[in-house]
Amino acid sequence: MYRTVVNRILFSGGGRRLLHRHRDLRTVICSSRFSTTTETQTVPNRRPLNPPDPSTSSSSSSSTSFQTSSAAGDVPRHERQNPRAEYEEEQARVLQASLRHVIRLGWSEEAMIEGAKEVGISPSIVGSFPRKEAALVEFFMDDCLQRLIDRIDSAEELQNSTPSQRINKLVRIRLEMQAPYISKWPQALSIQAHPLNVSTSFKQRAMLVDEIWHAAGDETSDLDWYVRRTVLGGIYSTTEIYMLTDSSPEFRDTWLFLDNWVEDAFDLKKTIQEAKYLAEAVGAGMGSFVEQGKASMASASEIAAKLNLVPNPEGGLYAETFRDTSVSLSKSQLPPQYKVDREVSTCIYFMLPAGSVSRLHRIPCAETWHFYLGEPLTIIELDEKDGKVKLTCLGPDIVDNQRVQYTVPPYVWFGAFPAKDFHISSDGGFTKAEPRDPESHHSLVGCTCAPAFQFQDFELAKRSELVASFPNYETIISFLTLPD
Repeated sequence: MYRTVVNRILFSGGGRRLLHRHRDLRTVICSSRFSTTTETQTVPNRRPLNPPDPSTSSSSSSSTSFQTSSAAGDVPRHERQNPRAEYEEEQARVLQASLRHVIRLGWSEEAMIEGAKEVGISPSIVGSFPRKEAALVEFFMDDCLQRLIDRIDSAEELQNSTPSQRINKLVRIRLEMQAPYISKWPQALSIQAHPLNVSTSFKQRAMLVDEIWHAAGDETSDLDWYVRRTVLGGIYSTTEIYMLTDSSPEFRDTWLFLDNWVEDAFDLKKTIQEAKYLAEAVGAGMGSFVEQGKASMASASEIAAKLNLVPNPEGGLYAETFRDTSVSLSKSQLPPQYKVDREVSTCIYFMLPAGSVSRLHRIPCAETWHFYLGEPLTIIELDEKDGKVKLTCLGPDIVDNQRVQYTVPPYVWFGAFPAKDFHISSDGGFTKAEPRDPESHHSLVGCTCAPAFQFQDFELAKRSELVASFPNYETIISFLTLPD
């Protein structure tokens, strides 16, 4: 079951499967298997990754319409530069130079224009990138993967490490590459989540996870292959989000958070079902809708593919569907909890399979939830101002007091879970129900934020702090948070 679900989500594009590590990923990265930026990317201080084949160059040159015999009449045909390859090389040089301007200008067209100027190329080349900001982010992701592979190939310290130590170290090495851009990384995440960019983003991350697991010594090809990679995807994505709000020196708290996450995930006493619960962070638990004995026509994995849903760091799957750019709000116009300028509103799809949760978090804006289809889910709010805890059931049965729409107020801790995954006693006690098949139980909702959601504001709850404030709810808080 999980083999089918994860295979559909991870490997639906073009039928490609990442079951075996590519021994020479330099070629893979720079041949645009996953990236839509350029077909050949050059990286400073490295030899060309795809040296042109003389016969190919000859063939391409002879068929190029704008070749002029007067300009190259005395140059042997096999030595002439393919115009297209030369142009793509210029694009790669621009992207590489643009990274140095991201810290000041963000992942933007302006940064790319400055990069073109720096390498002496006309800024008009920026117009050749159909998805300008996305091209820059995808180039950075490809370059980071290549640098990680180089580190793996040369890192002797990995040889005598346990698998968990290798994974911990490699995730940290990869995330440290983002540290110089941390103030601008929420923008990169937003770009990656755009419907036009989701497919490439997800495939790049799948390739990263596969590479790390291979370096850890994993050669499995059965069900565990999928479970292990979905677990690692959850570890990576959640640590990435935690890093955005970490103000400790040199991200010390982030690395402690990563240590605890990896240690928990590698507890060999965990059951395979618990591993699957961990895997929900990258959408392992997806299924078709079965409500009151009547199945929907489409399975949840088909819905996820149709709606371009991707893993959400809080849990479940999501896709941003709308960002209202008609009105922009400056930080000065907003309460102090808002850390950056933003648009007036955003909307997303959000899917929560059985066995998974939306972890407790808070944001400065109000968030309205809209029920679409599937089983009911429960939204929990913990308000530190008055110490109150509130449960709201979102679902289709309004006669049974389920809500089809509900708004979570600004800046309270909140999360969500499938209503049938927990038994709630009259005194407020929580016990976990028997595991249910996530292939046949899920909820699909929509969430609207106004003002617009920005990752800079997103804050995951710390278990120990919430338990101290709400000791009577330690059980459910533990289910809805990660270890400190």
